[in-house]
Amino acid sequence: MYAIGRNESWFSGMARKGLHLKKIGRLFVYFEKGEPKETKYRIDYLKEAPSQEQLDVYHDCGWNFIAKNGYFYVFSAYLDNQVVHITYYGEEGIEDIIPPLAQKMKEVIP
Repeated sequence: MYAIGRNESWFSGMARKGLHLKKIGRLFVYFEKGEPKETKYRIDYLKEAPSQEQLDVYHDCGWNFIAKNGYFYVFSAYLDNQVVHITYYGEEGIEDIIPPLAQKMKEVIP
């Protein structure tokens, strides 16, 4: 996957038209037809598959796992929900997360 920001914007634009990302294949991206919805997508590069605990933290922040392609994991969040932007900076710490979730992230993300 390349042009992460462009793909995130494209997925969001498709969701506004009622086409929601379902799966990413080697050559094609698959959408599911539904109601138009303001949806934000984020693509994270993760060298290891996230644990259930890590996925739970994403979910607690308003993000749902949608699909993966290699090391790229795609999450979505509906903009009408309370969504917390997750930014992780390794050993230096975590920014932009409400304090209880920041502590939980430090425990589950090495």
